[in-house]
Amino acid sequence: MANTPMLPVLQDGSTTAASYPSHSTEADFVFGCLYLVCILFGVPGNILALRYFSSKRKDLATYLYMLISTNDILICAFVVMQVPVMFNDRSSSLYSGTYACVIWMNLYQLFTRMSIALTATLSVSRTRCLIWPLKTVHKKPIFIGLGCYAAFILLMTVIPCSLGVQYGTYDSSGAMCWLLPTDSDIGATWDYVDNIVDCCALAVPIIPITISCLISSYKMSFDSGEPVGDQGRGADIKRRATVTIIIFTAAYVFFNLPLFIYYIFWFITDVKNSYPEPYFSSAVMYNYA
Repeated sequence: MANTPMLPVLQDGSTTAASYPSHSTEADFVFGCLYLVCILFGVPGNILALRYFSSKRKDLATYLYMLISTNDILICAFVVMQVPVMFNDRSSSLYSGTYACVIWMNLYQLFTRMSIALTATLSVSRTRCLIWPLKTVHKKPIFIGLGCYAAFILLMTVIPCSLGVQYGTYDSSGAMCWLLPTDSDIGATWDYVDNIVDCCALAVPIIPITISCLISSYKMSFDSGEPVGDQGRGADIKRRATVTIIIFTAAYVFFNLPLFIYYIFWFITDVKNSYPEPYFSSAVMYNYA
């Protein structure tokens, strides 16, 4: 997890990294290559997308596409640090400093959570336009809400680190930095709340994204109206834009489904405060993680 290592506890009760199956050097090499492929395609692809949408009419969907492209470029930039880690037996001098870990974790967590929030906003807003086509969608409240959400996600990690409630450290078992609580009641309480918030940010959005995608697909399938003239051309443009968003959100849900499922499991475990039961008591979940 972003805040505490979500490693399963094995049946003997041990929680140390040495208790788990050692990571595969070959698998790490494959992951490193996948990171490189994502960077090599993701950065130029999102730059092209950003330039394309910058030249289009500035409606809500266009602004959201531009934000998504920019956000994904930043994620790719942060993933660059993971490549030498996977090629170097999960050891890295890049994360050697505490401050480096804290800064990397805070920003990476912000960008990944915003990716999901922006996709959910795009999907839900387009569905709203299909259901209530005559109602105006005001951009300002939506962007204010997204800005407040970004500030909230950032403050959830900046405040405890500033107050000494959490600290950053690199963990080779997860091949990334963690934000761990200090050995205090405040640290444990904050970590519990932070875990709940983090799970909600990663698992809950799949519900409105999926529902919106299904509703949009249904509306497009059974929309029998055939306007003519300029009205017809405008409707055709909106229809194609909606199809693009449906494809985008459907692909997003499909490729992120393993992550969503995992965080739903973790959310249930965290709410019940029953770690590692019922899902995290086997090496199978360790490998899935």
